[in-house]
Amino acid sequence: MTVNKHKHKLQGILFDWDNTIVDNHALTLQAKRNLFRRMHVAFPDNLSHYTASRRNLFRQYFPDKIAEANEVFDQELAKFDYIDLNLFPDVLVTLKILQDKNLAIGIVSNKRSDILNKEIEYFKMQDLFQVVVGSGDTEYDKPNPEPLLYAISSLQLDKKNVLFIGDSVIDFECASDSGCAFIGYRLHLDGCSFTTIDNHLALIDILNSEFLI
Repeated sequence: MTVNKHKHKLQGILFDWDNTIVDNHALTLQAKRNLFRRMHVAFPDNLSHYTASRRNLFRQYFPDKIAEANEVFDQELAKFDYIDLNLFPDVLVTLKILQDKNLAIGIVSNKRSDILNKEIEYFKMQDLFQVVVGSGDTEYDKPNPEPLLYAISSLQLDKKNVLFIGDSVIDFECASDSGCAFIGYRLHLDGCSFTTIDNHLALIDILNSEFLI
């Protein structure tokens, strides 16, 4: 389901985390490159824009060395300080506006749950989110709809009244398969019809014009 001209009731908004709320693409990509180098595996070109979870990534490229890959990847991520992470512009002000509108707000990410929650704590954003779902919290990761549906169920909302915002094709597929409306963040996909925003404050105008709040 995508945003359309027919207004419907909006109860909650769920966001992807990496490269939707926090800008960390360059850091994560460098950690992946170092991982493949240390595991003596050639780094595939398509991984520069790979957005699936580490669980799915390691199953695909290191099926017999998943534990080792996890350890090495954690070591590489540990080389970066939280200070290297940045929120996208106007994220906090947008989230607070949504909070003032009494909308349920949450995160559905393919980042490992413990790491995801530590990053949220670093930015002191715990009070902004009513639910946080990361990799490992459900049996499957995005693009499977299970994590998104789990978050919606936890909030006791109707999926038809929930909007999901993400930056990748797997976010779009996850929303489509779950029956949620979708807005892309800096995302343009050939052959796919959905609303895209390039800054977070633009979301407020869309909500006011296309949803009942």
